[in-house]
Amino acid sequence: MSRPYIEGMVEALRQAGDQPRSTGMPARWSRPPEHDLAHPGRFTCAGRVVPGVEVRFRLPDGALGERAGAIEVRLPDMASGYLRRPVEQATNFVDGWYRSGDLGELDDEGYLHIHGRVVDCAEIDGRLVSPTALQDLLCPDPTSVTR
Repeated sequence: MSRPYIEGMVEALRQAGDQPRSTGMPARWSRPPEHDLAHPGRFTCAGRVVPGVEVRFRLPDGALGERAGAIEVRLPDMASGYLRRPVEQATNFVDGWYRSGDLGELDDEGYLHIHGRVVDCAEIDGRLVSPTALQDLLCPDPTSVTR
């Protein structure tokens, strides 16, 4: 998401902060902690990993990364595969881990950020680049895009 878009979301939440919702509760009481107005970068996160869910990251060379890479998850109640889809099952379910196909990172505060699909990314000069990050870099203000 572009910075102007996130800033617009932050401003809208500030203005609506004390407006009652249909529940009669002020919006600031029902706002998730990820939407802390002091940390607008969290607006694009998926939240913190819940207890009981293990997350790890796989690098393009197949090694495990510490805090970023292709997201793999494991939990006790997870499905063990796909029904009648052996190719997809062999690709996505490996040694008890599910390979989500998403590219992400875990920040220093434990928030998971998803940057896009691995298949949509390209390796450029040894770095994995997502089309979303490239778009945000080249088109920071959606109102400046012309066709």
